[in-house]
Formats: sequence, C-alpha cells, structure tokens
Amino acid sequence: MTAYEHACERAYAQFIQIVQHVLPERIRGLYFENEFMKIITLNKNLITEAEKTCTVTEETGHSIYGGNIFANVPDAVKRKWEKQARAYAYKILLPADALLDALKSPYYYGEHEIAEEFEVTVDFLRDAVEYYKTTGDIPSYNDWDENNDYDWGA
Repeated sequence: MTAYEHACERAYAQFIQIVQHVLPERIRGLYFENEFMKIITLNKNLITEAEKTCTVTEETGHSIYGGNIFANVPDAVKRKWEKQARAYAYKILLPADALLDALKSPYYYGEHEIAEEFEVTVDFLRDAVEYYKTTGDIPSYNDWDENNDYDWGA
C-alpha cells in the first residue's frame, strides 16, 4: 500500500469522504464537516501522490483538532487549528525518530531522497524538520549544504 492509500484509509476510518475539485492554485485541500458529513476536498490540480498524501493527512488532522473552513471563529483559533493539523501530519508521515535516523543515515544523499523514501514533498520534509527543531526532537543544524546533504554544524 502506498503512503497515499494509507492516508486515505486513515481518513475513511474517521468517516471522511475524499473528493477532488479544481481549487485556487494556492489551496491544496480543504476540510469541511457538519452534522451529516465530513469531507476533504483535494485540489484536482495536485499532480504527485506525495502532494496528495501530505494534503489528505493534514486535512484529516483537521477532523481531530478542528478547522472546519466555514467555522465562525477568530483568526487566531484558525491559525491554532492549522498548526495542530500540520503537526499531526508531520507526526504521522515523518515520525521524529524515523526522520532523525534518515537524516543521520549515510544511505540517503539529501532531502530529495529522504522525501521520496517517506513519500512526501520536499517542502513538507523541510517544514517537518523546522517543526521538530522547535519541539527539540531534532537538534539544530546549519541547513542543507550546497550538495543537498544534512549538515549538523559544529
């Protein structure tokens, strides 16, 4: 089973339907629920399975932490929901210990290979590394060097 299929299964286990529609380019997906249904709408223009995997997983996080797009709540609450859903996706798709092992491993030659291995986008991988740095699960580093290798710094 692919990571995308697993992501869909997690959504279905929470009785969430997944549909695809053309959405504005900057919107990868939306989560909506009411008393009758829960729906993840994926942007039909998402090309790779990695994009779909990351989006479905994050939107599934909204079913747990909140984030109904039509909720009448302050923007601060919506930002909190977004962070919680994103953290959920990081923890599901890139668990800190597995990610740290991959970053230390001599068998991976950079962020593109790690992203491919975990079936996520490179941007999602980078964001997850930044998230885990703030939680202390990944130590500080100087960034990806010019060879796309993980550099632990001094």
